[in-house]
Amino acid sequence: MLDAVVVAEAEARALPDDLDAQERWIDLLLSTGQLERAVAEARARVQRAPASPDAQYLLGRALPAPDASREAFERALRLDPEHARSYAGIGGILRARGALREAAEAYQRALSLDPTLAEAWGGLLAITVASGDREGAGQVAEAALAKVPQHVESWLALAAARPAQAAQVLEQATRAVGWDARVHAARAVQALGADDATTAAAAAREALVRDPSSADAHWLVGLAAERLDGSLDAAGVRALQAARSSPEGRTLRALDALVSSYPRSALARLTRARTLQPTDPAGARADLEAGLAAHPDAIDLVATLGLALRGVDDARAARLLTVAVGARPYDASLAVAATDALLAAGQGEQARALAAEATTLFPFSLPVCLKYVGVLSAQGEHEAAWRAAREAADRIHDPRAALAAAAAAQEAGHLREAAQRYDQLAAQLGKPELAAVAANLRRTADRTP
Repeated sequence: MLDAVVVAEAEARALPDDLDAQERWIDLLLSTGQLERAVAEARARVQRAPASPDAQYLLGRALPAPDASREAFERALRLDPEHARSYAGIGGILRARGALREAAEAYQRALSLDPTLAEAWGGLLAITVASGDREGAGQVAEAALAKVPQHVESWLALAAARPAQAAQVLEQATRAVGWDARVHAARAVQALGADDATTAAAAAREALVRDPSSADAHWLVGLAAERLDGSLDAAGVRALQAARSSPEGRTLRALDALVSSYPRSALARLTRARTLQPTDPAGARADLEAGLAAHPDAIDLVATLGLALRGVDDARAARLLTVAVGARPYDASLAVAATDALLAAGQGEQARALAAEATTLFPFSLPVCLKYVGVLSAQGEHEAAWRAAREAADRIHDPRAALAAAAAAQEAGHLREAAQRYDQLAAQLGKPELAAVAANLRRTADRTP
């Protein structure tokens, strides 16, 4: 993700008038927790060109408050009444507020000005799908694809709206937008529904190639494999899909029947274990142990059992979660869980090494960065914890990161720095108690030789 931000920034700097490039950069900043930076960059653009509708629009895209965002879009429209993206932006705000008819009108207005505006097609399609109008959704999807052939959501919606032609539609989609994992996952689901496990397995594996972090793709790979090796039949596949997608399919009675009918299925035991965990953790662990005994390489079982063993057998939990992290290095939550397990098992150095590596892989993940700071602090490495916390706060513009940096500065003895950070937080969050902490720290610093 860090590389993506760097690339997006370079592109945006090189192409200042390319709205697509500017949108990509803003969206990546927002998705990586850099809200303040996104807003600051957009405001600076407005200051440089206050009469630019594009600048006002990009500010509206960056602002988090819906009312302020809409005001920026409306300023853009006063400067240019045919600014299609600003109509789409207003449509997004209206849709989020549940004003669907007005949102649809805004999207339609945007499309009348720019029929290739994928974001407006996506919003209009989402409204139509939510209304339950399958035929209407198919028509919108077809209209969108006529103008934007690479609009992934329209391919998926068209397949859902035309179930009799879904295989052909998704086959076309893999040629048109095969870079998107969701298309291959949808093809796998469709093939499993037709009891074509060979096609499903190939499609699911392709989805994993495109997005190794996709939980859906991992699930579908396992489901197709169990259908191919006979652990499941077609009815078992349907039952497991129902169990994953609906509470009705996850009743203990239904899951007991699944495990009884398909004793070789690791996924049946995994699904029942996840349902049992809140009320019967011992029963959940028994299911996971049985599944892992039959399928020792099933990483979902390894990870889930590792999580279930926390506080019961921390040494084994640490071993299992470390294996899971090695198999799925893109999963930040697993890295945090494995770090905790290693600490609980008394393996501090291993925990520190894993946490340090995780901060490199997930530099914008607040839980990962705070975990690393916490590990350093617990090991008495207060100066290192302060450096890590300061760097995290510089990257992640979140009050929790700022608070961790203030606390780490205090712990490392940088009292005036800590006081300054607490004062900034007090002003930002409206918490006078933090200003009181800052004042006490300054008094202490003044008394310190």
